[in-house]
Amino acid sequence: MKRLLLSVAAMTSFAAFAQLPVSTTPENRNVVLEEFTGINCTWCPDGHKLANQYAAANPGDVFLINIHTGGFANPGPGQPNFTTSFGSSIANQTNLAGYPAGTINRQDFSPTYSQNSSGTAMSRGDWDDAGNLVLADSSYLNVAFDATIDVTANTLTVDVEVYYTADGAAQNKLNIAVLQNGVAGPQVGAATLYPEMLNPDGTYNHQHMLRHLMTGQWGADIDTTTAGTLISRSYTWTIPANINSIPVEIADLEVVVFVSETQQDIVSGTGGTIDYVNFPFTANAKMRGVSSETEVCALEVNPTVQFQNFGSDTITSIDFSYDVNGSGTQTHNWTGTLLPLANQTIALPAIAFTDNGSNTLNVDIVNVNGSADQDATDNSGSQSGISQNSGLGTLKLIMRQDRYGSEITWRIRNEQGLIVESGGPYSDLSSNTTMDHTHNLSLTDVECHTLEVLDSYGDGINAGYGAGKYWIEQLDLVRFVEGDGVYTTDIEHPFDYTATVSMEETALNSVEVFPNPANESATLSLQLPANGDINFTVVNTIGQEVARGTVNGTEGANSIEFGTTNWEAGLYYINLEYNGTQSVEKLSVLH
Repeated sequence: MKRLLLSVAAMTSFAAFAQLPVSTTPENRNVVLEEFTGINCTWCPDGHKLANQYAAANPGDVFLINIHTGGFANPGPGQPNFTTSFGSSIANQTNLAGYPAGTINRQDFSPTYSQNSSGTAMSRGDWDDAGNLVLADSSYLNVAFDATIDVTANTLTVDVEVYYTADGAAQNKLNIAVLQNGVAGPQVGAATLYPEMLNPDGTYNHQHMLRHLMTGQWGADIDTTTAGTLISRSYTWTIPANINSIPVEIADLEVVVFVSETQQDIVSGTGGTIDYVNFPFTANAKMRGVSSETEVCALEVNPTVQFQNFGSDTITSIDFSYDVNGSGTQTHNWTGTLLPLANQTIALPAIAFTDNGSNTLNVDIVNVNGSADQDATDNSGSQSGISQNSGLGTLKLIMRQDRYGSEITWRIRNEQGLIVESGGPYSDLSSNTTMDHTHNLSLTDVECHTLEVLDSYGDGINAGYGAGKYWIEQLDLVRFVEGDGVYTTDIEHPFDYTATVSMEETALNSVEVFPNPANESATLSLQLPANGDINFTVVNTIGQEVARGTVNGTEGANSIEFGTTNWEAGLYYINLEYNGTQSVEKLSVLH
């Protein structure tokens, strides 16, 4: 058996936590701040920030429990469910009047600190003032615990001691809360109010999230509460793989233990680190996630992988293998230092692919520390639904607003980041319905563009006030960019644009590029109505020129050869000019 004492999470800031044995010296009370929050609550990120700042200013004395409950926590289409079976009952006893709300030790500070004339719930601006009153108050009990996760058995055991330094209430209740840090998900208002907590992929880093109460809704009874009494208890929880389809990651768990009088009035509490024991493997890397763009301009993606050391030995190297649609496999070797249960996120080199409409990126962990991973069951990850957005010729953007059109704007940027098209806001509607707005686009640059759709309120355009959506279509009505309106403050869609000219206009007939995609070489064939020079340039998706030349064309069939061996994998545009007219063809290079 290997024992490793690891910090649960840096965000907890437990500078002085209470481990066994419990202290018998009288102490002041600690603060347990239960914050009621939700992913669709605009001002909740500010509550998270204030709570984190208060805990950081009082290390070892303030402990946070974030409870996702109420209407703002109810998930919309495609959103995760962070609620628990415990949250609503805790919130219902507070008399809260809005979100975010919080209680300090479930104590009634009304009317000085209360959202209503009575009740324990208070607004975020009062948390520190009420908390300071608790910190200055003496406690008639001390709490300490040891928490251990058996990695092989996947169980959490918490051994608790409560010592009464003075006589307490006739009956107390022992509560053990299991929290989870680092849960990625949406959060309305985060970009404005707490951008420090945004992940690179735009999701929010949720902390101190209540996942389970090991002693039930209101805790386990303590019947002997006289001075000098020592209470020793042990509780074990078999950790589920997920709760409400949200994975329970053992390395991200945190424990807070507190003692209350009835189901209100928390006397004091504490939090601490977890001891991880009995790892089943020594060299085991676990794939935590694979991500990439799901919409691309060029036929290449930029993979990002998150992996975890799920063994007892430190990992210093990992070999990765990855492909798209099962072909074009690339490898990458990572080196570094990854302690047991620590996580690492890295970007893999870009990989080109052949588009099949809906593409899948696959990533595998092959070797750990120079040898095969001891557990191959958790080595793979994938990102599906990758597509290339590509539009031709004259384009239209159709914006289907929801009721609150005044919140909606959109813009299109070129590769240089310049806004080349924009629209909105629109007038509000009188009911939860929709209205279409058609915009003719006048794009001229043959390059990658990005459509950005914004909502100033932060709930997108399909959140119960009308099923808003948007799309860009060609003259043939083919939609190549489309969004369902489900987002928060903004969403982006990259797309490739080609300003094509019809065959009749160009006098360039039967133009074909083969093979496409190409590896070492490609041939462009075309028919000319008469002798004349064919001028060509080839550029990549960022406008860099890779080839230029002139061919003396003759009436009838002609061909141009391109050596692509030294071209980087990706998408290229072949610009042709003949007799004053132009045409653009696409060529993918895949090595």
